Amino acid sequence: MTDEMRQELRDSSIQEKLHYVQTHLGVKKEAFNQFGKYNYRTLPMILQYLKPHLVETNCTFTLSDDIVAIGEHNYVKATATFGDHNGDVIEATAFARESHTKKGMDDAQLTGATSSYARKYACNGLLAIDDTADNDVNSGLHPDTDEDIPNVTELQGNTKGPVKKADPNIRELRRLANLTIWKKLEETKEVDMVKTIENFLAKKPSAKVLQDKVDGLTKLTKGGN
Repeated sequence: MTDEMRQELRDSSIQEKLHYVQTHLGVKKEAFNQFGKYNYRTLPMILQYLKPHLVETNCTFTLSDDIVAIGEHNYVKATATFGDHNGDVIEATAFARESHTKKGMDDAQLTGATSSYARKYACNGLLAIDDTADNDVNSGLHPDTDEDIPNVTELQGNTKGPVKKADPNIRELRRLANLTIWKKLEETKEVDMVKTIENFLAKKPSAKVLQDKVDGLTKLTKGGN
């Protein structure tokens, strides 16, 4: 990929970036189950193959968990999030139910195993990885450890995750921060404007404060031209 093509990709919409990753990501089944005699993918493998594509698109990928009580059962809700530098994100979720008991595993290990299972299938849903032929789906085996997961039939995937758009003022602030004019202005030539803006946004300012910041920086850029 040329630098020009890479920049065009990075400037594209979040949907176009995810489409690029989905159509170029190939995760081989490099793990082998000696007992069942089959190959399968693990969550670390998926993430390893994904990372070069995150560099190409200048995007981020995160995984998080929530515990959700439904009836008498606890479910681990795993969320996979694909985001770009504009703050736009697309998410997909998957659920796996904790077994009440599992021989040889304490509560922390049981939750961890269930989390890994749900996280793998949240990744599959978001990144368009088809695991229908994987034996860990059909047999109820944990995708990383080969441990039996008795609740495999409870797993649910959501491949139609919502797209969340960043506040337009956040987009504008990041655009303004990348302008070359800051190096020409006497009062800002020694300032890393990109870092300054990211630190400002990290404080989660109100809508009014965001607007005031945009207005102030816009006024400065016009005064410097």
